[in-house]
This record gives sequence, C-alpha cells and structure tokens, in this order.
Amino acid sequence: MTYQHKTAMASLIATVLVYTIYTLTVLPMYFSGGFDGAEGARALGWAVLTVIGVAIVANILATILFSILHAIVTREPKPSFVVDERDRLFEMQGLRAFLYSGGLGFLLAMIFLSQGATFFVVIHLILFGFATGDVLSNVMRHKLYRQGE
Repeated sequence: MTYQHKTAMASLIATVLVYTIYTLTVLPMYFSGGFDGAEGARALGWAVLTVIGVAIVANILATILFSILHAIVTREPKPSFVVDERDRLFEMQGLRAFLYSGGLGFLLAMIFLSQGATFFVVIHLILFGFATGDVLSNVMRHKLYRQGE
C-alpha cells in the first residue's frame, strides 16, 4: 500500500467522521432556534469555520496516525514518498471529482437561494458540496489505487 493510498484512506475516514459529528451537533441547534435572529449568521459562520478547521487538523492527524499504525503492523521502516506519473494521474482524477461536486453544491445553493431558501440551507449546501467532493475524491483515489495494485 503506497503512502498516497494510505493518505486517501485516512482522509476519507477523517472527513466522514468530522462531518457526521458536525451534522449531529448543528441540527439540534438549528431546530432549537440557535441560528435565528441577528446573531444567527454569526453563530453559523463560527460553526462553519470551526468545522473547516477541525476537518483540516483531523485529516493531518489521521494521515499521521494511519501511517504510524500501518508501519507498526507491516513493520515497514520508512514509507516511500516517491510520486510517479500514476500517482499524479490518480490525484488529478480525484481533484476533478472534488471540483465537480463542489461546483454542483454551489450551483444548487444558488438555485435554492433564488427560490427563497434560508441562509442556513444555502451555506450548508455549499459546505456539504465540498465535503462530498472530498469524500468522492478519496473514494476515487482509493478505488484507482486498488485497481492499480
């Protein structure tokens, strides 16, 4: 299993975990009126910024921990950080999936906004469009590495 393959798996796990916890935390706040009124947009902004920051840190930590655990289990002394043309191709295909999903989330958000959706819905369509793109990107990279082995 290459370092890039391990990174894709760790990122996938971390992203799904972070956004699941975020959803389970924010939905009760939304239904109880935590994002209503003048302070609602500020609270929503902080919630979204927090989940983005936590997702970045979680991806970094997951990659490090996954690499350490994999090295302990397989007894590989040092991972290979060599990136060849195949790795770049897999990365580009994952990036394409990420950008398509993020763009689709933004487009849906603008459609919903034009139809009178709330700020909460619009922001979360964009956020989850990019989160879905991250998941799709990592699933695609994982699948491509599995096929290429």
